[in-house]
Amino acid sequence: MTIVLNGEIFQYCWYAFIDQSTTLLVGSSVTNTESSASFLKALKEGKKTANFFAMGVLIDNRMPESELSSVQEFCKEYGITIVRTFPGNSKSNGHIENNFGIFERQVSQIFVQGSTPNDIARSIAKNIIEIFTQQRNHSPRKKLGDRTPAEVNDGNIKRPEHTKSALEALRDRFQKEEINIDNKFKIVEGLLSHFLPFSNESLDKFKRTIKKYSDIDLIAATASFLGQKSKHPDEQFGPEYFLAILRNKREQRAKETYNESFRAGMDMLTTLPASFQGPDASKKNMEKSICESIAKALEMPSEAQKLCYLEAMAWWMVEFSVSNDLPKLWRKLGKEIERSIQFSLKTCAQVVEFFYNLLGGLLLEKRGPPTLPVQNENSYCQ
Repeated sequence: MTIVLNGEIFQYCWYAFIDQSTTLLVGSSVTNTESSASFLKALKEGKKTANFFAMGVLIDNRMPESELSSVQEFCKEYGITIVRTFPGNSKSNGHIENNFGIFERQVSQIFVQGSTPNDIARSIAKNIIEIFTQQRNHSPRKKLGDRTPAEVNDGNIKRPEHTKSALEALRDRFQKEEINIDNKFKIVEGLLSHFLPFSNESLDKFKRTIKKYSDIDLIAATASFLGQKSKHPDEQFGPEYFLAILRNKREQRAKETYNESFRAGMDMLTTLPASFQGPDASKKNMEKSICESIAKALEMPSEAQKLCYLEAMAWWMVEFSVSNDLPKLWRKLGKEIERSIQFSLKTCAQVVEFFYNLLGGLLLEKRGPPTLPVQNENSYCQ
């Protein structure tokens, strides 16, 4: 290995002992030159890792005979078989030699530069990153047809122009989101003087929190916060107090919206087709009328309206079952929904699940309607 430190060249020899069955690095030593001392140091380190000496070691012919004799004596003492590769025999030498090219390609020379310990450490860090990156670049990937990224990136790659529009749309989306956050922050920016000083990180977190609230909620919460501040000028109110007011304002608006949608949904119940307004209605083609009504319910603008309409239809089915065959009607309705182009497979499953959750076995066998709880005059439905 060659290390260049501020122009001065250092060379080292690395002895590595690899377990044949697991390919695990079990022993290692880095010294200035090849020597028996370095070899035995790495061999002994392998014993610490594996808890026993190797049965045999495969070495090449680079070590001189003068150094090899001490290695042979040590191995004989501990019953270690030395296997020397044959000069020029690539097959027997392949376990070792074939890895030199990989090592040189992925590591190569290491250039470390810097006048201070910090600069030298940063230079070493860059080399570590480069080595790691090269290893990844030369590791095959299945999604690349078992080729390496380096093999795929052969200089003939063209820019994927078809993704340009998607990137531009993503860029525009982030820009709009940033503008939206800035505009919302301007609504409450005047409150910062009433809070304790923000760190940059806390301010960014505050901005990200308020972005999910509507302008109306922010304005209403700001007015309430300033009202409380004017009543208690000596009190210190933090951003947490303002966010609590903001959450409360959003909950109030959600309740108002739900109540409005609930009333609108109840009003729309009067639009149920006349063909099934009561249990004595004509049963001819009734499943088609119900199917059309369900499709109409799914087009309603709010979830509250959809639920009110579908629940009312479910309780109409309960009333229908008193004097008619509801399971038979349900089977016809199921086939009608499956044939209808107004329902996707997913929507069809959701509709069936909704009615099953409410009515259960009433849809499967003909029987009397379920007994409903008796409410006293003080009870109410929310």
